[in-house]
Amino acid sequence: MKRLSILFSVTIVALLVISCLVSCTAKPGKPVILRWQDAGASPDQEAVLKAAAVRFNDRIGDKCTLEYHSSGELVQMMEMFDAVRENAIEMGCYPMAPFAGVEPTFNMMNAPFWINSIEAHVDTFDKMVPKYSEIMEAKYNQKLLGGFCAAPLEVAATRPLRTMEDWKGLLCQTLDPGTTAIIESLGGSPVPIPFIEAYPSLQKGVVEATIQATNFTLGMKLYEVCTNLTVCTLSGPSMVMTAINLDTWNSLPKDVQDVLAEEMQRVTEEEKAVAIAMVHDAPKALADLGVDVYYLPKAERDKWKAALRPYNEQLVAGLGEFGQEAAQIFDESNSKYPYPW
Repeated sequence: MKRLSILFSVTIVALLVISCLVSCTAKPGKPVILRWQDAGASPDQEAVLKAAAVRFNDRIGDKCTLEYHSSGELVQMMEMFDAVRENAIEMGCYPMAPFAGVEPTFNMMNAPFWINSIEAHVDTFDKMVPKYSEIMEAKYNQKLLGGFCAAPLEVAATRPLRTMEDWKGLLCQTLDPGTTAIIESLGGSPVPIPFIEAYPSLQKGVVEATIQATNFTLGMKLYEVCTNLTVCTLSGPSMVMTAINLDTWNSLPKDVQDVLAEEMQRVTEEEKAVAIAMVHDAPKALADLGVDVYYLPKAERDKWKAALRPYNEQLVAGLGEFGQEAAQIFDESNSKYPYPW
């Protein structure tokens, strides 16, 4: 009986040990899914993004999946900044300019007539992305993994726009404080209208002009209601940020972080070439569709630029050290790539 009692006790202890080992053994975690949405890429830009997702998934395997989503599939463009910050979606590619009212330094990316060309635009990115990532991590719970060019903003209008005189009284759509200041400084009348309402507003005569990247003018078929395009590299280096929620980033294993960072850097490099080709090709495509494309001569552009000088000086001063460093980066890129017309 005593032996039976000892055997029973040993059995109980063994079962307890086994139970403890089983309960303490780490259970395999669920595969991580990173939902990645863009804000409205061109077909060529979208192809680069989709290819990056495929490469990442091939390299990482089942432990993490990068899901690419086209514009609007998960959230609307104007919701993307908060969606990534709050982890409603894990990753996003969205332009800075529409959110300049939230983060003042974004206005620097929309500084009028500061950057000479698309080539100068993309030349700034390697230096500007780390600066913006510091801000995004400190204030908005996001990390920037890269950035690519949304193309400089140009003016599409229902009538010719070739001199400062043509700006007087021009009703022009505005999306943000920076664009409003540009329109007012040139003599126009800014009309706040959401991005997606450009077409009906032009069609109904609510506005006579809109300041858009030429690929959006093409993609949104604004050529059907705008018969004139003035190419002048009006905006600063418009940047589309590739951002990931910071909490999500910190939760990823180191090997996943490394591969994701590598693929997003490759996206940045490949999109530079796409942007340069797009900026040169889009006006030609619009001309083929019947739009009167006018390349603003440097002498006239200098007049427009002079009208915006007080705004730019105030912008840089208001941004302190960040503004001064960004201005130096822009000027260095301009010295390599002059205005082409």
